[in-house]
Amino acid sequence: MTIDLLFNDPRLKDIDKAKLVFIQKLFFESKQKTQKELLPFFLSIAKMAKEMNIQFSEDEVNRIVEVIKESSTPEESERISLMLNKFKVLK
Repeated sequence: MTIDLLFNDPRLKDIDKAKLVFIQKLFFESKQKTQKELLPFFLSIAKMAKEMNIQFSEDEVNRIVEVIKESSTPEESERISLMLNKFKVLK
């Protein structure tokens, strides 16, 4: 994913920039985590989102994931799916 991908895609133009920055940070930081480190990482991310009062609608999540997956490798796409499944468990 390139840095400007989320900010330049017209499908995401109505999503708050703070949310896009948050997702971008989540994506890049999660790439450096091992499978074992992902759950604690997501717990900390969920806490941070709550503290920052950042909430995503299901539509926002779906559009963001669609955009990210389009520019991802198959491995990255699989990791995104794994991250989403773990994040759903935390809700």
